Amino acid sequence: MDAMRRTAHRLLALAMAALALLTTAPPASAATRMNLTCAVTASLAVAPGLSSVPHANSFAGTGTVGCVRTNAPQGVLTGTLSLSGTSVPFDTCVEGAGSGTFSMRLKPAGVPAFTLTGRFTYVRDALALRGPVTMTGDDSGFGSFAAAFAPAPGQTCLTTPVTRATVAGTANLNGRFA
Repeated sequence: MDAMRRTAHRLLALAMAALALLTTAPPASAATRMNLTCAVTASLAVAPGLSSVPHANSFAGTGTVGCVRTNAPQGVLTGTLSLSGTSVPFDTCVEGAGSGTFSMRLKPAGVPAFTLTGRFTYVRDALALRGPVTMTGDDSGFGSFAAAFAPAPGQTCLTTPVTRATVAGTANLNGRFA
């Protein structure tokens, strides 16, 4: 009888442990917390063009991104980037500000690719950009970026409006990503 009682207690304990595990474990599809440091390069089209006369501009572009996951498990993610937005009405060669949206398609090694979407705001001092990032949609997170703004060759801004530029820099993203 003692053997049966011990077996029953073991089965009950096992069942309770399994129930506790099932009720506290996240679902298999839950997003993963990641801290990413990303190198970003994008080619932008700017319209009507950045110049010495203050006015609003719109921009859109695509590029590449390479990220390192800095929290465990560490890893490398590569992918593509698209972004678009508008500047404030006082955008000039010397300074500007604005906001936009982005989408990054990232591929970690050995697992399916996923997409991060979000919003950003920026401040531009001549050829330097910086600002905060907020993830939207199914992603929840935040971050920041700093980048160099390089006008296309021959587009000096003061004499020729900048209608094409390259942006290259670093983004730090922290959040729960699908």
